[in-house]
Amino acid sequence: MGLSVLHSIKDSVLKYAQVISTVLEMDVDIVDDQMIRIAGTEQFYKGMSKPIDDEGNAFKRVLQTQQTLVVENPGRDEVCLTCGSRFDCREEYEICCPVILDGSVIGVISLALFDKDKKNEIIKKQDNYVMFLEQISSLIAAKAAEYIRFQQQAFSVQLLDKLIDCISEGVIVFDQSKQILYINERSEQILGNNLQQLVYLKKINEFAIHKLNSTKHLKQVEYIVRIRSKKINLVGNIYPVMVEGREEGSVFIFHDISVLNRNLLHSQNIKNFSFERIIGEEDNFTKTKENAKRLAYSDVNLLISGETGTGKEIFARAIHNESSRKEKPFITIICTGSVESVIEKEIFGYEQLQLNEDERLGKLHLAQSGTLFIDEVGDLTPRLQGRLMQAIQNKRDYDVRIIASTSQDLKSKTESGEFRKDLYYSLIAFEISIPPVRSRPKDIPLLARYFLERFCHMEGKKITLSENVIKLMKGYSWPGNVREIEKIVNFIVNTQGDEKHVDIDQLPANIKKQLTEFTGEQYNLEKLEKATILQVLNAFGSSTDSKKRAAKELGIGVATLYRKLEKYGITEHKQYD
Repeated sequence: MGLSVLHSIKDSVLKYAQVISTVLEMDVDIVDDQMIRIAGTEQFYKGMSKPIDDEGNAFKRVLQTQQTLVVENPGRDEVCLTCGSRFDCREEYEICCPVILDGSVIGVISLALFDKDKKNEIIKKQDNYVMFLEQISSLIAAKAAEYIRFQQQAFSVQLLDKLIDCISEGVIVFDQSKQILYINERSEQILGNNLQQLVYLKKINEFAIHKLNSTKHLKQVEYIVRIRSKKINLVGNIYPVMVEGREEGSVFIFHDISVLNRNLLHSQNIKNFSFERIIGEEDNFTKTKENAKRLAYSDVNLLISGETGTGKEIFARAIHNESSRKEKPFITIICTGSVESVIEKEIFGYEQLQLNEDERLGKLHLAQSGTLFIDEVGDLTPRLQGRLMQAIQNKRDYDVRIIASTSQDLKSKTESGEFRKDLYYSLIAFEISIPPVRSRPKDIPLLARYFLERFCHMEGKKITLSENVIKLMKGYSWPGNVREIEKIVNFIVNTQGDEKHVDIDQLPANIKKQLTEFTGEQYNLEKLEKATILQVLNAFGSSTDSKKRAAKELGIGVATLYRKLEKYGITEHKQYD
């Protein structure tokens, strides 16, 4: 059981007790509804924060009856007969009064007299003492109610902050005089500044929001936000906050319009995605596409594995569009970075009765008769893995094809106990493994030119890349895969003029540095091996005996060395190059 409300305001309660004791010259004892002494004076002070179950019969009676109780003969009255300390009781008189909040007793306050000579005087004015004690009880209850309201308000503010931070739109809250009171995390990401920075920038007139015009297709307003010399295009609405008919502030809810446009273009492209539109001619990639296309017709659950940025979702959508479920929903769930309770509701739905049926349904239900794509399934917690496995097995309630993706080593996670074996074997039975870009050198120019054409069309530009730039791209290892190619080409287009032929020297400095300092050739094992053999042969010479020494130095047999010389086309010269 947690701490009581009286315990939470014990400092205030103790002050009340001390004042009452001083004024009335009687001892005060206050307990909460758990029979814990919250405050006490003189005789009771040492026992604070301790339970008094053995000696608190009068308190127990008041907690049960919710009525004020007067004990004129402590130790001998009926209520005291079962008290564990009645034979040691030194009290001469006691008044106990309940502390009631919203119809429930949250504690008891008592006045205790130890001076026998004053007893008759107290009895004569008993009604006054009872009335005074009940008033003090009401004050304590009011203090407790105030504390509860404060805690509820604090919780509501924290909850609201968390909820606002979870939404995908930017949110800025202004007060009556248009000063910034609050911004959520999405606003910080879009605007590139936190609350304190924006408040300061507004103060020095380096932050402003300018309304442009309404956008018919979104029924929202377009704005330009100026932060120093930077301008950001936003789309959204400013809503007034009205209190009793007065505008006490406003809330600006917005999107980054550039992201919105990209998402719109992306969604339009994705809807019509087919295997024919997935770019790649390298043998290992075309085999992957052929395998995926075969599996599209079989309606089995699938696992798509591959490094980040290889296009796992695009493959999933192409499979859906090629399958018998293509006219039904394709629903995506992103597991990375999601809180368990949030992702659980997203997959399986909400249970709140106040929501309508559509709002309560999870994506598993929304994907009925269609495809549910679970991105980064390895990030699901073991408990949610179990619920997903139950759903997969429950064919009667769920007519859904599951396509899961992962960039992790699920086999290792399964062996370590982080991933359920039954779910792993259910998904791994039909796996599509997408090769990384570094193993698809033939496809790098195709991808670069595809994204170049796409972004040039979006920006209204005519830009070409030289063969030297393409060659440089082919030598780079692309750890971010297709997504990295897309981002780099996009950056090149956005930093060049309207019409330009881009050679290596015209590349943005950071892109040039990235492509030249970290190339795939540095990590090509065959090239490293050839270079090592050449280095050793140059050191020892080309004679038969020299080659024996070279083979020994390399840790291989002479016959193996000759095979490698033939493989790498290393001819008989005194100086190898």
